[in-house]
Amino acid sequence: MPVTEEAITQGLVLATVLAGFALAASVQIATSSRHRGTPTSVILITYFIAGVLSLCGMWVGVLFFANAGDVEDQQRLFSHFYLILAIGAAVFALASLITVWTYANRLEAVICTLVFVILAAYAAYLFFDTL
Repeated sequence: MPVTEEAITQGLVLATVLAGFALAASVQIATSSRHRGTPTSVILITYFIAGVLSLCGMWVGVLFFANAGDVEDQQRLFSHFYLILAIGAAVFALASLITVWTYANRLEAVICTLVFVILAAYAAYLFFDTL
């Protein structure tokens, strides 16, 4: 996969949005008095992990621009950046899916799970097709 500054910039925007939503969701769940209990603890932790992974991805993206002169380092950082971004996005989607299964009725949860599986399979196909 060719290294481009535009790809890193777009990934940084996505990582920023994911981190913001994930960390805001975890804070909302942690501070809400009606969300006390085991299922919401799993949701909180999963959103928090997604937020932290997205923040780590943002840091790797910044390091990509800091190493402007070293093409070999940029290639390695590019690979790490998109791997961390993909894992963070998958954990965010998983946290959202857990939330749906906790609070929605069964039919809505099944539909959301099917959409999640189809999109995850397509994303994995695209990821491994570019390697």
